[in-house]
Parts: sequence; C-alpha cells; structure tokens
Amino acid sequence: AIDMTDSILAMDRVFLVVTYDIAKTNIDAHFDIDAFVTTVKQHNLPVYGLSSSSATDIKNKLLKSELLYPHFLVDQTTLKTMIRANPGVLLLERGVVKEKWHWRDLPDYSGEIIN
Repeated sequence: AIDMTDSILAMDRVFLVVTYDIAKTNIDAHFDIDAFVTTVKQHNLPVYGLSSSSATDIKNKLLKSELLYPHFLVDQTTLKTMIRANPGVLLLERGVVKEKWHWRDLPDYSGEIIN
C-alpha cells in the first residue's frame, strides 16, 4: 500500500471528499459532490476521496463504473474526527484545514475559493 499522507499534506491546495462509511452515506449527496468536484477539477485542483470503505464498495453503492477521483482507505474514527458529515468536503492548504463543508452546504463555487 502507498502512503499518500505526506504528499497530500504538502500540496498547495487539495480537496478531500470524506465518506467515512459508504453503507450509511446519503446517495443523493454524492450527485451534489460530483457536480462540485467537476467544477473544482476544471481549475486543475486535486481531489481525493477518503473512506473506511473500499473503492469497490463505493462504486457498487453509487452504481458507478468509475469514480471521479482516487480514493484512499483511512480509519473510520480518524475520518469522523475530521468531519462528521457522511459525505463531507475539506479544503486543505499545505496541510492546514481552510474550509470544511457538510454536503448540504457546499459552495456554488463561483471562484472565490479557487483564487
């Protein structure tokens, strides 16, 4: 297994989509997050998923053949400590949490976060 922790923490800006348990997630929320991620990726910003569930389980639950961003396994307790939303999104800048959103509160992403 590859440990990506240091690489992700060193990035200037990175979005982390946290789904601590895919079995208990809100499926509709992932459509909102996918729209958000699509906008983020248009600005060439990196996005990673963190979950205690496997990428295969996530694909099966969301009925997708491909996920929009790579997913990494993280301990569920660690993820719940980061954000209680399931799913939720964090914005890190060089390892510092700058923003975190419950999936219901995602910004419309008009550009203020990108700049």
